[in-house]
Amino acid sequence: MSRATLKPIVSKLREIIIKDIAGKMEKFGFSISGNITADKPLSEYDTVIKNNLVSLFDGKNIAGNKKEYIAYIQDSARTFLHILICFKTMEKRGLISKVLEGLLDGGAYDQILPDFNSVSPIAFTDLAEKYRDSIALMEQKDNEEEDTEYYNFIFMFSELSKEMAKEVPLLFKDYEHNLVHPDFDGLKEILFTINKIEDEEYFEDDFLGWIYQYWVDVKAEETKSAKKNKDISYKDGVYNEILTNLEEEQAQFGEFYTPRWVVKYIVDNTLKPYFEENKKIETIKLLDPACGAGNFLVYSFDVFYEIYKKEHTQWSDNIIINSILEKNIFGVDIQREPLQVTALNLWLKAKKKASDANIKNFNLFNMNILKANSLYRWENDKEEELQLSLFDTEIELNERQYTAEDIGKYISTQNIIAKRDARLFFKNKFNVVVMNPPFVDARKMDSETSDFLKKEYPKNSRNLFSAFIERAIELTVKKGIIGFISSDTFMYIGSFDKTREMILNNTAIKVILTLGRGVFEGPTVDSAISIYEKGGLKSQPMLSANLTKHLINVEKTNDIISDILCNCEKFIVEQSKFKKILSYPFLYDISENVRSVFAKSKYLGVDESSPARIKQGMATGKNELFLRKKWEVPRDKIGVDYYPYAKGGGFSKYANDLTDYVIWANNGEKIRAFKGSVIRNETYYFKSGITYSDITSESRFSARKLANGCIFDTTGSCIFSEEINYDYLLGFINSKFPNYLLKKLNPSPHFQVGDLQKMPYKIPDKQNERLVISKTNRARELKEYLLGFNYVSDFYHEVELVYGFNNGGKTIREAYKIFINKYNELENEIYILQLEIDQIIYKIYELDEEDIKVIEEELPNIQPKPNKDNDIKKVTLNYIRSIAKDILINAPAKLYIDEEIEILIKQHIEKTFPNGYNIVEEIEAILGKTIIDVIRGGAKIGSGNVTLAGKGSKDLDEPLLQQKVLAGTGVNKQVVIWHLTHFLLEFEDDKKYVMQNEIRRLNNDVYRPHLQTVKEKLQTEITSSQRKELEKQEKLLASSVKTLDGWKVIE
Repeated sequence: MSRATLKPIVSKLREIIIKDIAGKMEKFGFSISGNITADKPLSEYDTVIKNNLVSLFDGKNIAGNKKEYIAYIQDSARTFLHILICFKTMEKRGLISKVLEGLLDGGAYDQILPDFNSVSPIAFTDLAEKYRDSIALMEQKDNEEEDTEYYNFIFMFSELSKEMAKEVPLLFKDYEHNLVHPDFDGLKEILFTINKIEDEEYFEDDFLGWIYQYWVDVKAEETKSAKKNKDISYKDGVYNEILTNLEEEQAQFGEFYTPRWVVKYIVDNTLKPYFEENKKIETIKLLDPACGAGNFLVYSFDVFYEIYKKEHTQWSDNIIINSILEKNIFGVDIQREPLQVTALNLWLKAKKKASDANIKNFNLFNMNILKANSLYRWENDKEEELQLSLFDTEIELNERQYTAEDIGKYISTQNIIAKRDARLFFKNKFNVVVMNPPFVDARKMDSETSDFLKKEYPKNSRNLFSAFIERAIELTVKKGIIGFISSDTFMYIGSFDKTREMILNNTAIKVILTLGRGVFEGPTVDSAISIYEKGGLKSQPMLSANLTKHLINVEKTNDIISDILCNCEKFIVEQSKFKKILSYPFLYDISENVRSVFAKSKYLGVDESSPARIKQGMATGKNELFLRKKWEVPRDKIGVDYYPYAKGGGFSKYANDLTDYVIWANNGEKIRAFKGSVIRNETYYFKSGITYSDITSESRFSARKLANGCIFDTTGSCIFSEEINYDYLLGFINSKFPNYLLKKLNPSPHFQVGDLQKMPYKIPDKQNERLVISKTNRARELKEYLLGFNYVSDFYHEVELVYGFNNGGKTIREAYKIFINKYNELENEIYILQLEIDQIIYKIYELDEEDIKVIEEELPNIQPKPNKDNDIKKVTLNYIRSIAKDILINAPAKLYIDEEIEILIKQHIEKTFPNGYNIVEEIEAILGKTIIDVIRGGAKIGSGNVTLAGKGSKDLDEPLLQQKVLAGTGVNKQVVIWHLTHFLLEFEDDKKYVMQNEIRRLNNDVYRPHLQTVKEKLQTEITSSQRKELEKQEKLLASSVKTLDGWKVIE
């Protein structure tokens, strides 16, 4: 079974169990906030459960706390699934009988129960017979609301859980979350769904881990569906809340399940080499401080077992297994549910080993699996006095009734025990630490976590990951090994500079392997494996390699990393070399020549001595409130109240249009007053400079000149310099070598200010500087000219076909060919200019052929490619749009009906061309519709339908021609069109009256008279076909009148 098949099964189980348990809670009378709001009649059996829930909720402050109540339902549902999957896994692995399989098949209850020694091997029928009275009493107390089979199952489930609690208490002794079970109908659906899981899945070591992962992994469509249905019923509302919480939980804890092939490499290259150096296997302590579902620990068990068998040939499997679990393997997690899976995984692993070795009497005494916050320094806590009580051993909420005071005492005692266990646990030092630490930025943390990190890990509080690395180094013995997988961004970006410094100062880096994307299911992050030795020899070269391209579209076998390393390019570098570059990025895959560039050059903008200033711009806090497109703002307000606003713009070198304008009236008082806005680097506003895109579609850096009089955004950061010629700087920064360095300094899609600041800048010789300036100016001029074919461009000169006609075209197709040839010619010239600039920069930085080859391979040339907007249909539509806009902008403010627009376009063409009629025919042939049909219904261009007027003022394809559909669909639409700038209603109140009068004019002078005429014709003697056509017209006109009656721009 593929993971893609398992995932929907788990999602379905999650939905069934949560909704069924929520239904039970509603039956008991609980509101969605965890309070009893309805005193419903219940059976004696349900009353005991309900009353204990009330006591539990009071004791744990769940009552009245919606968030905690919803969490309780989810935890109960997840615990139920874990137990059920456990029994099924035990059965499949030969550790339990066919009892569950028999139940799934709907019949035989005479199968043998568990066949391991600690649970009595009683036949199910014998069990039912032996406990007939108990089961009958349960049935009686529940007023026989379900079938007898249900009570048999629940009793067996309960008894089996009690026995298992002796061995895996973390899961089976979790009585508070094993109190409410699905009803019989739900149970049958659950078992039917589980039965879809194929047998081979149960034998995979990471099977239970994937069950856990797929429970917490929520798809967007699931959330959308749950939100849509949340008001249908109580249980649908609960389910929606839980899916929302799961999304937040993923963001908060940042944990994603680590696949086995990654786990194997990390454990094999930490635990095994540590053993080779130290040889005393029974003294090696391996810790996973964020163990989740325990994948690292489960595989480590196998490695330990293998070593024990070789080192202690006389030891029995019983002794080996217990030694591994008691002395070698240690796991911690802050959440209970994944720890349940960890404990269960290790227990199943141990039991299977024992079973394979034919050990009949095998018991586990201890597993070092702890629910705690690994980042808290428990070892420094003072001991609390432990007051033993009745509740120190167990509390069974479904068998007798407890008070809130009883529950409170129990919880208090358990908390003290947990703290004591954590203190004892963390007094250990560990020889090997392996992990997939949570990677959560401070911005996504809750305030409690953020404040804790600032206090306890002041230098590494920006991300949970950094704190875990610091804690791992603390917990590891000298010469101990730390291995982990994480996002690779910590190796490069500026916010992790303290973390890198800590690593370099305290460890010897042994391995860095970049894996790229696709390692984890869910997050699209680039990941890397790192292995460090605490206090190791730092002069020893590390093993480094980028495996990204080797891992694309290949089967991930368990040994795939080792197999790839046998044949791929590897980089051997001393970690001291990392300190040669500011903020110590782990650049392992650059040549010594490139590395020396940093030593020989100035940094572009790190401090006052640098030749440039790289500045991040303003964050308005709400762009839709403060930004307008330039055509939405009256001309008399531009440069007074509104100013051009640079905010990125995708991949566009040398020039781009600034279509956004920001309100800055009275020195930006509105934005300053808005909570959430951030005004940065204001002294640089309105200055000329160079602006660049924070992120681009090509993942390439691209910069453009910024004119005087502009403000810039946080995503459109800018470079300012009084020392460097801007034309040279623009050519330099757009060339391949800086681009290559930027991708090395930060491989993420974002180009951050800190990365650009660290760019090594070498002063060019005058000859090469002049060459770059000349070519940059030409490239910019060409780019501006190409942009100028767009009607709303800052550089507009003419639309595409007008250029073609002005340069000899006699027909649409001839004009199009002339335009497209010119467009491609200029694109190709820009391409060649860029290649030439690249070569000059290589020469300035004295790069050798090998360095240039590496750069060219990493950043292949982007060949000019056809612009989809240059399709002949699109260009033809642009032409008739430009005619309409040219006419309307020079006419009085007015609303035009579709037929008027058609007449204006045709008149212009016939006036412009001697063969105007033929041009009209050619336009209609290319668009596949008459001009009036295009105006009304649009034309099919590419995969979509494009209308003459745009879809509003934000529609960059056509923002100036606005329309309102009065009636009809397709070519039968009745459409009114106007020029946007004639009715800028947000700014010009008087235009509201003009527009309202225009609406009234159309209604009274055009549509109502036309409607009356049609009605009068219908009263005359006409043919059936004429009547049919007139009735259609009547319907459209009546609908148009109704629309006009309701169209109000003045309230």
